[in-house]
Amino acid sequence: MKTLILLLFGLLNAVYSPISPNCSCDWEGPFIEMAKESDLVARIKVLDHQEMMEIYEDSIPNAMIVEVMEVYRGTEQRKEVKIWGDNGFLCRPYINIFPIGSEWILSLQKGEQSIEGEAEDDYSIYICGESGLHAVDGQVKGIIFPGNVDKLGDGITYKTQEISLSKLKEGIESSSSN
Repeated sequence: MKTLILLLFGLLNAVYSPISPNCSCDWEGPFIEMAKESDLVARIKVLDHQEMMEIYEDSIPNAMIVEVMEVYRGTEQRKEVKIWGDNGFLCRPYINIFPIGSEWILSLQKGEQSIEGEAEDDYSIYICGESGLHAVDGQVKGIIFPGNVDKLGDGITYKTQEISLSKLKEGIESSSSN
C-alpha cells in the first residue's frame, strides 16, 4: 500500500509540478525548414518585456513587444507586435533570452491563445527547431540550412552557419516557392 501511495504521489507530482518537462518534441530542423511552416518570418527588434511571471523565485517575462523591421515571409502591417514565449509548460523559449534592444530573425506562429492574455493577433515562437537567428551588423548566425551537419557516432550535430541578411532572405524566398 505504501508503494502504491508513493507511486501515485510521484505521478501526480510529475504531471502538475511547475518543473515537470511538459514539452516534448522532436527536432524539426534548421531555420529554413521552420520558416516554411511559419505564419510570419520577420526581422525584429525587441522593444520591451511584458507579462512578468515567477519561475523558481525569479521574475521573467512571458511576452515581448517587438518592432517589425522587415517581413521575409507572411503578411504583417503593424509596426509593433507581441510575441509570447514559454510559461514553463509549452514548447517555446523563455523570452528573457531575447534582450531588449537586440535584433533577431524569427520564425513565428499566429497566437495560439495557450496562455492567459495571449490574443489571436499575437505571435508565438516554437522551440523544437531553429526558430530564431540573432542578427548583428547585417549578419545572422545559427543553424540555417539543411545538410550542413557533423555526424558524431550515432548522433547528428548541426553546424552553426553565419551568413548575410540578404543571403538569408534569398534562402527564405527560394524555400517558400518550392
